[in-house]
Amino acid sequence: MTSVYPSDMAKDPTQIAADLSDRIRGDAFADIIHRVAFSTDASSYRIVPQCVVAPRDSHDVAVVVKYAAEEGLPVAPRGAGSGVAGESLCSGIVLDMTRYMTRILHTAADGAVVTCEPGVVLDDLNKHLARYGRKIGPDPSSANRATVGGCVANNATGAHSLQYGHIGEYVESLEVVLADGTLAEFANTVDVEKAGQHRADAIARECWSLLTAGKSAIDKAIPATKRNRSGYNIASVCHDSRIDLAHLLAGSEGTLAIFTRITLRTVPLPKAKGLLQLEFDSLDRMARAVPVIVKTAPAACELMDETLINLAVDQLPQYRDILPAGAAAVLLIEHVGDTDAEVRERIEVTDLAVGKQATGRTIITSSADQARVWKSRKDAGPLLYRKRRREHPAEFMEDASVDHTRLAEYIEGLQKIERKYGTTMSFFGHAGDGELHLRPYLDLSDPRDVAKMRAMAEEVFSLVWSLGGSISGEHADGLLRAGFVRRQYGDAFYEILCKVKAIFDPAGLVNPGKILNDDPDVMVKNLRRARHIQPERTRSEMLFRENELALEFEQCYGCGLCLNRDPALRMCPVYRALGEELGSSRAKANLLHYWATGQLDEKDFESPEFRRFLDLCVNCKMCEKQCPSGVNISTLMAAARAEYVRRKGLRRTEFALSHNRYLSLLGSVFSPVSNAFLKLPPFQWAMEKTVGLDKRRTMPAFQRGSFVTAAQRHLTQAGPPDAPTDKVVYFVDSYANSNDHELGYAVLDVLRHNDVEVMVPRQRPAPLPAIVYGDVRTARRDLAYNVRHLAEAARQGCRIVCSEPSAALCLQQEMRHYVSGDDARLVSENTWELMNYLADLRRQGRLKAAVEPVGGQYVYHLPCHLCAVGDETVTLRLLSEHFGVNVSDLGAGCCGLSGTFGMQKKNYDVAETISQSLKSAIGAAPTRHVLTECAACKMQIEHLDDVTVTHPIKLVARAYALARHVSRPSVLPR
Repeated sequence: MTSVYPSDMAKDPTQIAADLSDRIRGDAFADIIHRVAFSTDASSYRIVPQCVVAPRDSHDVAVVVKYAAEEGLPVAPRGAGSGVAGESLCSGIVLDMTRYMTRILHTAADGAVVTCEPGVVLDDLNKHLARYGRKIGPDPSSANRATVGGCVANNATGAHSLQYGHIGEYVESLEVVLADGTLAEFANTVDVEKAGQHRADAIARECWSLLTAGKSAIDKAIPATKRNRSGYNIASVCHDSRIDLAHLLAGSEGTLAIFTRITLRTVPLPKAKGLLQLEFDSLDRMARAVPVIVKTAPAACELMDETLINLAVDQLPQYRDILPAGAAAVLLIEHVGDTDAEVRERIEVTDLAVGKQATGRTIITSSADQARVWKSRKDAGPLLYRKRRREHPAEFMEDASVDHTRLAEYIEGLQKIERKYGTTMSFFGHAGDGELHLRPYLDLSDPRDVAKMRAMAEEVFSLVWSLGGSISGEHADGLLRAGFVRRQYGDAFYEILCKVKAIFDPAGLVNPGKILNDDPDVMVKNLRRARHIQPERTRSEMLFRENELALEFEQCYGCGLCLNRDPALRMCPVYRALGEELGSSRAKANLLHYWATGQLDEKDFESPEFRRFLDLCVNCKMCEKQCPSGVNISTLMAAARAEYVRRKGLRRTEFALSHNRYLSLLGSVFSPVSNAFLKLPPFQWAMEKTVGLDKRRTMPAFQRGSFVTAAQRHLTQAGPPDAPTDKVVYFVDSYANSNDHELGYAVLDVLRHNDVEVMVPRQRPAPLPAIVYGDVRTARRDLAYNVRHLAEAARQGCRIVCSEPSAALCLQQEMRHYVSGDDARLVSENTWELMNYLADLRRQGRLKAAVEPVGGQYVYHLPCHLCAVGDETVTLRLLSEHFGVNVSDLGAGCCGLSGTFGMQKKNYDVAETISQSLKSAIGAAPTRHVLTECAACKMQIEHLDDVTVTHPIKLVARAYALARHVSRPSVLPR
């Protein structure tokens, strides 16, 4: 039972896609870009499929599987690809179940049972069930992107497994496509004596016969730990002449049949919950307290060790008040009940039972505080992945499990292995189940570390077996552990597993090589980092530190968080609009890594298809901010675009937008004539045809002259404040300079009102369009000009303040990739976004109080680039706490315009789709007054709805009773 590799198959990918496109309603892709996007998941492996199919329904799935059987091609289903064992990778046809098969089909009147398609995201299903007061019990940490099909195929569990166990226990029935393309229904308690003559009935009889005959071998091999999902779920499925086939299929990793419809039992939402946080001075004391805790029947018992706690305290300051720095270990114990009093009583029982074994304790009853504590744990784990180095956390033994009563022995053995191999491991996970997440840092491009991975796996798994445990307590066997399953259970049990596989899939083509694999080297084959980054593909016209670009190419771990569509997260807006893997941050990192390692041909890199792929990044920077491993996709894509432009040149629209400062200059010089032209349909049509700007876009009106020039004259006439407490340079940027002089004057007046001396030197707008489109020369020229005119002020102690967040981003973060030297570094280090600068004045006690109240009600839209350059809560806190403004957060994610991205005709529909969440939020808002710092966001919001959009600094100016300067005279630029 081994993997089938492309060399085994002669069918051309293009022919496969053509054959299937004529037979299905969904999509079939043979291009290398789509195939590479589906060649990895959250594991350490890469297998490039021959074809990717996005089926629309069960009929499509049946057609594809039948075709694969006829052609001798392996076929595998894929959900979010969030599994760490490589279980969703396949060299034949990969079925993307997330594109179309995402419907919730039926819900019982009381919500007790729900039926859905396999591509439904688990969190989305739980949101649907919440209206019934119900949920799916098991709660894997990846629930915000993991699909129901993937969860059932993996038999997932989560932090509350003490209460809910594995999801397979809740599967009522499954509609599946069998290996020959037959559609079948599998339920539980199937009476084999009354089974009919259909294929599903024959399978029921064969499985019953096999499993009842092998009962003694099965019972003997099952490990002691409750956290075991390795192999097939064949224990206890036969009883009273009946067989639970739906339960058997749970955890089969798509190797027996492909799920097309899933029916699950749900559980009631807990009425009351409480947390007990216990601190320990050693891992051993913690481990010996766990059996005492489990006896008190908690719903969860989760561990964080000192390494993870201190990492979180250092990098997540928002949790410093709840995470006990210095504690060797912390257990989070949750109790649930019908009332708060009942929960409190249960917590006190646990606390009393643990007694002095714990060195500290906190009882948390507030639901908001509990959510914050759980989030701190969830946010802390990914910090292990953020280091830029050749060694990465390797997830090859990270969910092995022993009985909780043997946790202390397990930890002691692990520490010996850790010392032997000279690695560092953080201990965290599900202590109540005896399961620890262990991820030693290894460089899997180094054969020595690959050998170390294999040797450590041997020792850790042997330790686990010696304690009666399982090598897979939570995640799949996949490619990672399939080679150890025989040793986990012994030959007799393993042969039963092989016969189960043969009953369902005689030809061995349904996700082959997963769970059952006799190749002793399967664990270390197909490692994606085995291919090294080629030095010539890290050479760039952009500027990077030594090895910076190479390390960035390898930084993505494939966890799939970028597939999340929760409005609270903004990554990745393009994926949210397109709804397909290719739009995700993961796919971008994946494909660029494939190119950087020399596996993508030059002709494919220079193809129009690759250029369209490069268009799928809007430079929002949310990947770096919110990705668990902090992958800077925007910079990777900018480097790839720069290389593409070096070879192929800019497109017409890109050239025009990269030089948009000239368009703004002309618009200002000839205002109001230019404004009149902007409104004419023939002119809008001409702009669309020649420049590529969508005619449906309303361009902002120009104001006559340059604000920079007008501000210089104004400041000269006004002179410095009588007793300046600070001195700043105002970097105006394009919108305030050419379109909104009132904004510029509001900045000057607010700063001067707070005794800040302001200078406005000569400057050019931040060249973000040039950066985004790969026009390195224009970006370097404009940034170098700004450095020449800003550096002297910075040397004199001036801070550089930007009212446009994107300008702050450009000077703070982007500039080093285009301009080198001490002056450029000095400018970057001293650049501040305006609202963050005012917040700093407030922190120092130097921001003056409001003079008069600001009436009215407002809603606020947070620009993506403000998240990237400072505190994302800064504006709301300043306005509400310091100036008394009645303002609330729309919390609706990216606006979609993304600088000049959404202005282009080719991107208009994508931008509109991205903006739907924001449009809905504005429509539901209690006011028509919207605040935002970003000029592009302002344009998009005004395009979406009839609202007034204002920069927050104008409200601050009003709070200080400063006159607005709409009618101030401007002068022509020099």
